Amino acid sequence: MSDNLSVLFESVVDSRPHALALVRGDEQLSFAQLDGRANQIANRLKALGVAPGAHVGLHLNNQVHFFAAMLGCLKAGAVPLAFSTRLLASELADAIDFLDVEGIFTEGDHATVVADASMATAQLQFVVVFDELSEHRAINASNHVSEHDLAGEPTDRPTGTVRSAEDPFILVTAGVLDDPPDWFGSRPTSSMQRSALVTRPAPKGHFPKTHRSPIASPRLGRSS
Repeated sequence: MSDNLSVLFESVVDSRPHALALVRGDEQLSFAQLDGRANQIANRLKALGVAPGAHVGLHLNNQVHFFAAMLGCLKAGAVPLAFSTRLLASELADAIDFLDVEGIFTEGDHATVVADASMATAQLQFVVVFDELSEHRAINASNHVSEHDLAGEPTDRPTGTVRSAEDPFILVTAGVLDDPPDWFGSRPTSSMQRSALVTRPAPKGHFPKTHRSPIASPRLGRSS
């Protein structure tokens, strides 16, 4: 079996489909239900032409939408980039350009920041908005996808996707250091996600020289 996180997740879904996977307040999802939502996202990403290895942003709070979108990206072969919702619109726009982000997931009030950021970059090909407000700002992207649009996608697992054995995952934070290094990355092992941490970007065109340093793995301790 591949060490790809989405493949490992699907093996749990197949063995325990009705077991509880996520709980947030009154909302509960079984593994099968979470898998269905992630499949809908993956199928829409493939329909949008998202290719394996493409960078897709997650501008979401730590809740159900985040995990469904992350798994959907991995199922489609895309690289999920988790953006801190503390980033200013200008910082988010800089990060989108610097990290070659093709599309982004957002929600509710956070969509305002994404809308403002989208006006400062021509990079975004699509934006997916969960819990969309009745009144929202226009978003500069080729495709605007709503939660209702995703609900119309099939819940079957996408086919024909090449999934890497080592899923890249990037976390973009709102760092507060005066001159932070822009990258911290860990070398992957056969059972560990490839990961990177990106601190808050410097002004556009003034990113510090790339610097790599190990980060802690929740499973293996500090990497070598």
